[in-house]
Amino acid sequence: MSFNDTIDLKAAVGTATGGGVSSQRRDRIMTRTMYARHLESFADEALKQQMSRTCGPLLQPEIEALAARLANLKTRYYSALLEVGKNRGLPQPEQFRELQALRAYCEELEAGFTALTREIEQGAIPVEGVTDPVY
Repeated sequence: MSFNDTIDLKAAVGTATGGGVSSQRRDRIMTRTMYARHLESFADEALKQQMSRTCGPLLQPEIEALAARLANLKTRYYSALLEVGKNRGLPQPEQFRELQALRAYCEELEAGFTALTREIEQGAIPVEGVTDPVY
């Protein structure tokens, strides 16, 4: 059922028939929950189509390269953090800026990677060679 198939609830309520919704119109009313589910599936399908047009089929090595890059950035951040711990006193301004930048990069990549992983798991973004088991 598309959103255009819905009717106005006020128009559906029959004032002359005791205020109830007629049985003919009851099946055409879309609830908020139904519409939210419709929007979710619409958004999933739109994402699949856009990803296909924009990125083509996603390949496992592309996603794994992103995971490796994230691991590399985290390692650099932790290494810089431990280096600061070796010195007494406050970190130097350039060390502080480096830590801030590395942390921001890590957080952004982590958020993107998590979102991508969630979309793949939910089937919204297909990955070539990855399927669900058939029972």
